[in-house]
Amino acid sequence: MDQFAVETPGALLAVRQSRDDGEPLLLLHGGPGVPDSMQTTIAPMLPEFRCIGFDQRGVGESVSRDGQYDLPAYLDDIEAIRNHMGIARWHVLGHSWGGLLAQACTAAYPQRVRSLALSSSSLGVGADWKRTKREAFRTNRARAGFGAPFASSPTGQAWRLPVRSARGQCVT
Repeated sequence: MDQFAVETPGALLAVRQSRDDGEPLLLLHGGPGVPDSMQTTIAPMLPEFRCIGFDQRGVGESVSRDGQYDLPAYLDDIEAIRNHMGIARWHVLGHSWGGLLAQACTAAYPQRVRSLALSSSSLGVGADWKRTKREAFRTNRARAGFGAPFASSPTGQAWRLPVRSARGQCVT
């Protein structure tokens, strides 16, 4: 695995690639605020691809020099990596927060994305993200039923979860 640094307009990014040849596949990890783990978990399962991953600005071995953590800054980082590596088009795989970045990248630069794959992707940022999460928690709570035990969400909401009996039957 090769590791190198890429300078962007506002950051210095630690970038890794699994090999020097093959179809380029950008791996966008979750977070934000979590270093890249996709290079060690996903890349080995895709040996035919040239998997490219990086620590997003301000985490792991990457540094944010301008203190910007908005979507345009992240997209500038992705474009700087693509340009630095001389890649015309690549496949993009995003997990969680990285899925949101993958969608934004594809929307902003559709001519540069060959394919898009999402895994447990986030939807929206700010108020949109909060609204989406509230709707998901409301749906989960409704499906859980009245008599199930309570669990809490990251936003502090509580909902009931279905409980399985020893025979695997759902009981509430």
